[in-house]
Amino acid sequence: MFKQELPLLYPRMRRCATLPRACSIRSNISCLRHEAGLLRTDFKAALGTVSYQSPVTCGCRTSDSKTRDLMRLVPGTSIDTIERCSGITAPTA
Repeated sequence: MFKQELPLLYPRMRRCATLPRACSIRSNISCLRHEAGLLRTDFKAALGTVSYQSPVTCGCRTSDSKTRDLMRLVPGTSIDTIERCSGITAPTA
């Protein structure tokens, strides 16, 4: 949603245009920091079961798996992946 559709919903907002890059960078940087042993993982509380909707329309499977990998770092967290479309679509011009 943030990467593909939000910039289309608000084309005049410059900040929305930067979201796709920012979302990708955050996941990638966090994964790289974890691989280098630089990401703090001393979480204080378990999250329990988290529902996570996988992006089904934008072909973002690489960043999607990184996001899930990061959530799995929290002890006591189970991820329920939803792989069906939410029905949100951007308006067409």
